[in-house]
Amino acid sequence: MCWDGSCSVIASLTVIVAFLVVGSSTASPYLQYVSFVLAAGVAMLLIFSLLCFTVFLFIGGRRETRGLKWYQCLQPGDNHFAPRTINEYSDVSISHLHDKLVEMKPSLTNAIASVTANPYMRCPVAFAFAIYIVFAFWGCKDLTVEFREEFFISKSSESRAYIDNYREMFGRYEEYLELVFDEPLDYHDPHRKQDILTLIDWPLQNQLATRSVSWLKDFARFESSTIYDINPVSCKHLHSLYISFSL
Repeated sequence: MCWDGSCSVIASLTVIVAFLVVGSSTASPYLQYVSFVLAAGVAMLLIFSLLCFTVFLFIGGRRETRGLKWYQCLQPGDNHFAPRTINEYSDVSISHLHDKLVEMKPSLTNAIASVTANPYMRCPVAFAFAIYIVFAFWGCKDLTVEFREEFFISKSSESRAYIDNYREMFGRYEEYLELVFDEPLDYHDPHRKQDILTLIDWPLQNQLATRSVSWLKDFARFESSTIYDINPVSCKHLHSLYISFSL
C-alpha cells in the first residue's frame, strides 16, 4: 500500500505540474483554459481520494481492532502487546504467512511489477519516454482548437439543416469574417483610428486568426513611411489644385 499510494500521489502531482506548466507557457487561451481545468480536476481528485482513503482506513481499522485504542483519536494507545514468539510451529501456517507477506503467488500484477522493477528496464523505459515527449511537443506545436455551431445543436433541427445548406453553397467564404461599419467614421481622429486598428489586431494577438486585410492598416503604414503630411486640409488643397489644373 505504501508503494502504490506514494507512486499514485507522485504521478498525480507530476500531471498537475505538467498541466500548470503547459497552461502558463502557452499563448492560446483555449489550450490555457483546458490545461488549468485539467490541473484543477486532477488536484481535486487527488485531494478527494486521499481524504476518502483516510476515512475508510480509519473506519476499517476501528472495525478490525474493536476494543483497542490504536484507531481512536486524541487518546493514548494500548501498551499491552502479545509476545513476539510463535507458540506452535507449523509449516503450513508459516508458508501461508510468508505468501501473504511477499505475494509469491503468480499473478499479472506481480509479473508487471517484476518487469518494471528490473534495473535493466530503466534504459528502454527512459528511451520510450523520451520518444513520447518528442512526439507530444511536436503534436502540441500544431494543435488547433475548433468550435462550430453544429457542435451545440441537434442533427435533426432546422438550424442544423440551414447550416449544412449554407456550408454547401458558401463553403469558400467560411474561413473569412468581414467587418463593415455602416455609419460614417472620422478616420483622421487618432483615438478612433487606434481603436479600429486594435480591434483588427486583437484576433491575431490571441491566435484566433492567421491574417487580417484592411485598407486602414495599409494607409497607416503608408502614412508612417511617406514624407508628406496627409490630413483633411492637405487633401482639400490637393483637390482644389486638381480642379484648377483640370479647368
